[in-house]
Amino acid sequence: MSPEARKLKMTSLVTMFAGLAVAVLGVVLLVMDADVTDAFVLVGGLITTLLGAQAARVANVPSNAKSLLVPSGIVTAADAAAGAGAGALAAPIVPSVILLCVAAVLALAVLVVAGQVKKALERV
Repeated sequence: MSPEARKLKMTSLVTMFAGLAVAVLGVVLLVMDADVTDAFVLVGGLITTLLGAQAARVANVPSNAKSLLVPSGIVTAADAAAGAGAGALAAPIVPSVILLCVAAVLALAVLVVAGQVKKALERV
């Protein structure tokens, strides 16, 4: 496994487990006080978990890394939009915004590393 593919595998596993943690915290926030921003956290965590799982599978076949670019871009944009929406809808609710920013940064990391794997394969 090339160093780039290994980096993609590690980034995707971290993204998957962190997305799962964000989703669980979204459920906890929803149970504590049902607010639309808590639903944003839950959905953001779930799509980030799915992206991490897909990226972990793709990392096993590095030539498929280019197929991650569009989904990871969409998840990054969705998490960032949900974080901005949560910040705009309920300014005092900081945990929702922080959790969604973490999910967006991790999805962006998958996007960047998948791009690195794609470039490394094009050089060979």
